Amino acid sequence: MKMKGEELLAKMFVQLASMPAVNQDLLKESIVTIATLYKNALSIQDLSFCEEVMKCLLKLGTSQEETIQRKVYYAMSVIIAKYPEMAEFFLKHDGVSLLEQAVSSSTEDQKKRALQMYGRLLALFPTTPSLSTVNVCSQCMEDLTSEQWKMNNLLLESYLELLKIAKDQGEQSCLDQLLQSDGFMKSMTEKYHSLRDAARQGRYNLGI
Repeated sequence: MKMKGEELLAKMFVQLASMPAVNQDLLKESIVTIATLYKNALSIQDLSFCEEVMKCLLKLGTSQEETIQRKVYYAMSVIIAKYPEMAEFFLKHDGVSLLEQAVSSSTEDQKKRALQMYGRLLALFPTTPSLSTVNVCSQCMEDLTSEQWKMNNLLLESYLELLKIAKDQGEQSCLDQLLQSDGFMKSMTEKYHSLRDAARQGRYNLGI
């Protein structure tokens, strides 16, 4: 703190993130460095520099570069986990819109990262209207009944983890909507039969 290490690193990161033609490898390294700083910091009382960092991370979260986006989500997750105040900051600065864009994207990794972050925030702020799972419910039904995603078990697990958190927090609206969807329930039945048949085949191969 006496050497103002946080201030120097935060200002450097903000400056790099604002450069229109910054070297991508340098930007990735700076994201990891700033995340490591906040993950390991012992006593940061004033979060003003952290807020500036989070603003930059939110802007970088829409990057089309997959590795940058992955590191951005890592850094945001680290900061939110360490400082609950920054989770509130994330919500107040329209972070949920970033998550919704990622959930509606055509990339599996983006969807899963956003759903995981959504779940962490919902666990922290179960009564926050913007975190209602209704906001992702329609996308969930669309994904899990489409030819592109309907047999993707990893994506299904990400959705189910979020819905479990919603259920634990007493939110039923999205769950009820899913149960009332014929297309969704048909897709889930198909998944169940597919997994059951795979399990039976596995037992047969093992001689059980």
